Amino acid sequence: MASNGLGILPGGRNTNEEDPVVIMGTVIENIKKRMTLWLIILVAILGCCTFDLFQLTPKTSLPVFMAITPSLTFNPEYGVWIDPPTYVTEGISPYLFKLKFKNAGWELIPYYKGHKLVNRTISGCEITPIVGGDLPEGYTVEHSSKAIGKNLYGTNFVYKNNHLEFVTYITKVDKYLTGFSVENIETCISNAEIVLATFQGINNPIHTPRP
Repeated sequence: MASNGLGILPGGRNTNEEDPVVIMGTVIENIKKRMTLWLIILVAILGCCTFDLFQLTPKTSLPVFMAITPSLTFNPEYGVWIDPPTYVTEGISPYLFKLKFKNAGWELIPYYKGHKLVNRTISGCEITPIVGGDLPEGYTVEHSSKAIGKNLYGTNFVYKNNHLEFVTYITKVDKYLTGFSVENIETCISNAEIVLATFQGINNPIHTPRP
């Protein structure tokens, strides 16, 4: 529509005022630019981080124990038992032991100062940490050794009235000993040795070497 030369449109509108359509187009363009900027920032964040269950963790972060901080790589089929060696007499051991087990077959429960494994299908079948001690009267013991997995265990077969009651397994990381006891119930021993085959020593994150 033509103006009258005074910058006034018919109806009293000033031609110097911006048209509403032009204003809306400018606003939409600014919104597009901001959305593009935020998208670039988001891609940059995702490129330097991996998702943890509860937070974004930089790829350069130090490794942590799975039992402490689960991640998306956690396998729900298996559980992990991590505790200090059972034969530590003083101070803090520089090592922890680690065992892997199937959650369908075993349950890890608190026990004394650590944990023990209880079989879900064999009643009375447990893998219990031990610290040694004298046998009660009427018991006898046979000492032997057995390679289970990559570890060599000292084994003690404990009998009462010529009946095998339980077996103890003792192995070590460096000089630090760890022992377990397994009852002679049905197939408990053979099932327990599958777990004991996964034994390994790992560094203790709270241990401070002496100067």
